[in-house]
Amino acid sequence: MLQTQNNDWQNKQQELTQQAQQLIKDLHQHSQSNQQSSSLDEPLRRRAIKDLLSFTDGYHGGFGESQKFPREPWLDLFLDDSYRYDYVKNNDSLTALTTSLDYMARGGIYDQLGGGFHRYSTDPYWKIPHFEKMLYNQALLVPLYLSAHQLTANKNYLRVAKQTLDFVLSELHSPEGVFIPLWMQILKVKKVNITFGHWVNLNKY
Repeated sequence: MLQTQNNDWQNKQQELTQQAQQLIKDLHQHSQSNQQSSSLDEPLRRRAIKDLLSFTDGYHGGFGESQKFPREPWLDLFLDDSYRYDYVKNNDSLTALTTSLDYMARGGIYDQLGGGFHRYSTDPYWKIPHFEKMLYNQALLVPLYLSAHQLTANKNYLRVAKQTLDFVLSELHSPEGVFIPLWMQILKVKKVNITFGHWVNLNKY
């Protein structure tokens, strides 16, 4: 694939440049059109929040009753709702947000030693993580925790955000300056790797 791209660049540079310029122009026009119609209808926004609250776990935070994913965009909607109004009066969205952030931060989905969030919890209590950490989760959760800290002055949210960023820079950032999208925890026990719940015989390698 790289050889093909290199050959195309050597032989079709002008054509590729024109295509790239046209693509940028199209994206710019699309972006402007989206900005003009990007305001979210208030009744629709309220209905979306009501629907999300209907299946929010009021005891342990998050959504659903089995495996739990952070669902950052949904939490971000609760955060936005808390910012729009007096958050002291807006208890439903704020409670759903802080309950989720609190239980994730104290549970196994958050690496209490190394920092950073695993992709999801295999149980409804955030205790047992799926042992992989994705860059996109860290990128979405850090702003959530920082914004929640600004809103509530909860210092624990700031601590979690800082530790998560430390993890990203330490484990998801290569010496060449490239960010790595995935981190997997591998446990080595008697020449056996345990990852994703599968056994891999190291004697073959």
